[in-house]
Amino acid sequence: MPTILELLSYVYYPCSAICGPFFEYSDYKMYIERQGRYAKIPATFKQAMIKFLQGKLCLAIHIAISTYCYPAFCGTDDYAAQSFLYKVLYYYLAMTGQRFVYYATWCITDGQVIASGLGYAGKDAKTEEEKFNKIYSIIILDVELGLSP
Repeated sequence: MPTILELLSYVYYPCSAICGPFFEYSDYKMYIERQGRYAKIPATFKQAMIKFLQGKLCLAIHIAISTYCYPAFCGTDDYAAQSFLYKVLYYYLAMTGQRFVYYATWCITDGQVIASGLGYAGKDAKTEEEKFNKIYSIIILDVELGLSP
């Protein structure tokens, strides 16, 4: 059983306290005690920045789409007067734009977990490359992070 301090440090771990991702206590304990795969964590800056920039890109996509297609318009009389095809396409674009807000948050949080070292999964057996796919919320693009599960 963990002590109260260990439990609270796990529950309120800064990199995932607000919007995830979930990870097991055993991984967290190994990470804190620097055991197992966490005994020697390689440099994480490049991988963390890639996830951070993915988050910024998602935010830019949200702003670009939401500037022209916003969900509140779907409840207006002007929207109801449009053709069925227009309504479907507009709604699809508006909701896609809204989805990217969540993608941005999850990508930035994944970057925090990678930067802290908790997302380190060891080396790939075939390629000997460092993998950072142990803990993640979302995969939008598999860009040199070894994030394929």
